[in-house]
Amino acid sequence: MTSVILSAILSMGLLPAAAGDLPLQVPEGWDSRKQEGSLLMVPKNMPEGKFYTVVVVPVAAKVGSLKGLTEAAKATLGQTGTFKPARDPAAAKNEAGWEFETLVGTLEKDGNALMAQSVVLRKDAEEGIILVFSDSVETMQKYSDAFSGMIKSVGVPKVPPPVAGAGKVDLKYKVPEGWTSVEKNGTVLLESVKNTFYEKWTFRLLILPSEPLEQDLRKTFLARWATEIKPNFVTSIVPLPLVRRMKSGAACGFDLERTAKNKTGEEVNAGLYVLARGSRYVPILAIFYGFDSGLEKSVEEFLESAEIPGAGTEKVALYSPADLHGTWDTSSSSIAAYVTGTGGSFVEGISVGTGVVFNADGTFKKTLSAIQGIRQIKETDEGKWKADDAELTLRESKYWVLGVGSDPKAGAFLVLNNYANQEDRLRLTYPRAASSGTWYKRKE
Repeated sequence: MTSVILSAILSMGLLPAAAGDLPLQVPEGWDSRKQEGSLLMVPKNMPEGKFYTVVVVPVAAKVGSLKGLTEAAKATLGQTGTFKPARDPAAAKNEAGWEFETLVGTLEKDGNALMAQSVVLRKDAEEGIILVFSDSVETMQKYSDAFSGMIKSVGVPKVPPPVAGAGKVDLKYKVPEGWTSVEKNGTVLLESVKNTFYEKWTFRLLILPSEPLEQDLRKTFLARWATEIKPNFVTSIVPLPLVRRMKSGAACGFDLERTAKNKTGEEVNAGLYVLARGSRYVPILAIFYGFDSGLEKSVEEFLESAEIPGAGTEKVALYSPADLHGTWDTSSSSIAAYVTGTGGSFVEGISVGTGVVFNADGTFKKTLSAIQGIRQIKETDEGKWKADDAELTLRESKYWVLGVGSDPKAGAFLVLNNYANQEDRLRLTYPRAASSGTWYKRKE
């Protein structure tokens, strides 16, 4: 069947001798070879009686549209048999700006039927056609994740170049279930890719080599945010960082923006984790396209399993208690419309303001003011405060510090859990959700 396919492709006149190659990354564990001008890819160790072949077809003359490329792909398939699409083409765009359109169907020849798929791609003046042939739906689904990952990575650098002076990744960790791990150029890329009719995502964690911890966690985090995130993504948040003490004892400073933009303007959940223990730290970039409910669990298990060899066991401080000194305020309001049993209606609102002053002598004063209609409530609490790692004790009430930091323009922010005596951790993959902690701003 392969020779028949290639003969048909060559007969279309799509492959001039000077045709350029698409910037593809052959999936791990696949064989690739050039044959009669085309690039063929086949997964290794195919079960007996099964086949799955990918044929890459560079286009000679510019077609100018995805629709035109899809028609050319259908015509190519038509030279090998009768192609019957299962559904209309589906279009998408990857993070490097390549547009692509996918079409799946059956290909019948001499009374036999097999599965066929075409993926056409274009970016500026570059265009290409990729054809896939498989013995069955099951085989096509088996290799769909690897194939989809290859398409989504067209034109995307395999890994960013290592930072100056970086060595080899030395972090010890457990790869999340269902993820792949690839070591390239002094970094390690963990990746999970899914591309089915109902589920589509690409999750990446890029691990960089450990480095000596020469500053506190916050300063280290902000320095790496400036070198790793700012050049590659457009963000609007002021990174704090947010903090968490991992069960392993490591300190984790992190922040992500769910609506960051990559260099092509595509929205992405991107950010940074800095794991620190003893005398060293490890930066880890997070790049999440799409969503899956299992992402949080995968990232948490990975970070909890991580160890930095030779760093020592001393705990790195999440923040300095002196960072809390000052006057902090937060406020909220809501308006609701009500309907009475007699059919009447009324609108009522409530506004709540909370302030807390942390004095350097270990005393605090906390106030709560609320207005509901004509009712006004004011409560005051004061006494001694104490910060012990992530735990913050205000007299007899316990809170957890989830983040603290400042910016010359935006000011200083403090994030505490929402309710006293109820520990609540921020989500590692979506830490700035609307219900994630109570955010205070310091009065300057």
